[in-house]
Amino acid sequence: PHTTPVSGSVVLASVEGNRPFLVEIQALIEDSVTANPKRYAVGLDTNKLQMILAILNKHANIASFDKNVYAQTTGGIKITETGVDLAIALCCYSSLLKKPLPVNTAIFGELGLTGELRPVPNAEARMKECQKLGYKKIIIPKRTAYKKEQFKDLNIYEYDKLSSLLLAISRGELS
Repeated sequence: PHTTPVSGSVVLASVEGNRPFLVEIQALIEDSVTANPKRYAVGLDTNKLQMILAILNKHANIASFDKNVYAQTTGGIKITETGVDLAIALCCYSSLLKKPLPVNTAIFGELGLTGELRPVPNAEARMKECQKLGYKKIIIPKRTAYKKEQFKDLNIYEYDKLSSLLLAISRGELS
């Protein structure tokens, strides 16, 4: 994807069947000029997008009720697995606050309605794919099971709550 940080863009480490792959997730959030802001997703479930925006509002005080929100996967890929949740949340956060995540960072994790980050299947396969493709940082749920000794080349950031992760990003702790 990008060689310099870009707000509204993150890289998801996803799995289709048993094959890991990386895909860019993008969000564009802008002020709405109408009373009914748009929620539009390509390659992602619009209902999931709306739910994640509600979680950001409730658990991170990041409101988008008066904003148009557009989200998409790149390359025409359709993602339905739960591991995309955290990537959607972070690209929306990044776009809304104009705060890019560091380059060479990949993400995966499920997001619960209470703001907790949940592990997803095939974590090691996802992490190996990131490592193979030269990614240096990865953001994952804290309870993710993996063999630490296999991933010495990765800076692994583990969080149990979305609010903790967003605070770390706002403080520049992932740079």
